[in-house]
Amino acid sequence: MALLSFADFYFIDSQPELDNKYPDILLIGRDDKVPNNYLFELKWKKEKDNYETIKKEGMKQVEGYQQLDKVKSIPKLRSFLLIGSKDGVEFLEL
Repeated sequence: MALLSFADFYFIDSQPELDNKYPDILLIGRDDKVPNNYLFELKWKKEKDNYETIKKEGMKQVEGYQQLDKVKSIPKLRSFLLIGSKDGVEFLEL
């Protein structure tokens, strides 16, 4: 979040409440010159966790956010699920 705060071409919303649902990060362009807007859902996989379960739950969350009227109204929205672990981060675009 600290690095994103320097990007003055986006409004940054961290865990905004949308109908009692909370996407982790929304980046909304400040004007039409910004090519895309972004929604990020972040998950952390511990060693004991099942990767497929975390992936499935995360994808379900993102798909739920995409059905919200407030999210549907965001033009040029790209949605991502990020799954982090001790081995790195996987980016899944939904």
